[in-house]
Amino acid sequence: MKPAEINQGVFVELMATQTRKSAVETFVNKEHMMNSSFESEVLVEEYIDTVNSIQRELELASLLEELIMLHRAKNNIRDIKISLVREYIYVRMNCYRPNIATKDVRGIVGTTSQYGDNVEALFANADFMEKAKRKIEGQIDEMIQVKQNELNKFYGIPTYSSSY
Repeated sequence: MKPAEINQGVFVELMATQTRKSAVETFVNKEHMMNSSFESEVLVEEYIDTVNSIQRELELASLLEELIMLHRAKNNIRDIKISLVREYIYVRMNCYRPNIATKDVRGIVGTTSQYGDNVEALFANADFMEKAKRKIEGQIDEMIQVKQNELNKFYGIPTYSSSY
């Protein structure tokens, strides 16, 4: 599986986020910008009613997809990128985040005074890479916990995590 494929969902793309309208809203709004007929207006109203009647299920599917994608990311921590910013060593990896433009998780693992500034040497340093993996895994675990709490709060579905 390519790293970016971890972030691909179906229902998550239908739902609105802080940065974009829902796919349904975008689709319905197009009708207002086009020449429409009585027939198309009736169909749009039926479409809106249908979507509204399954809204809870769409939200649940979206939330479940987010959790699945987070678990996929956690279970596939391997394509880690390293970058140096001033004296800090950052690591990042692809990870679905609905309200963030960049679809990755990032963290500071250490400083160049601790590990040096040779990126290739950092990749070869098993202790550093294990620390980087734990850092990313910890951040993903935090996101999983937030989503699990959301799932429990809004839907009453019990979820379990081996790390808690």
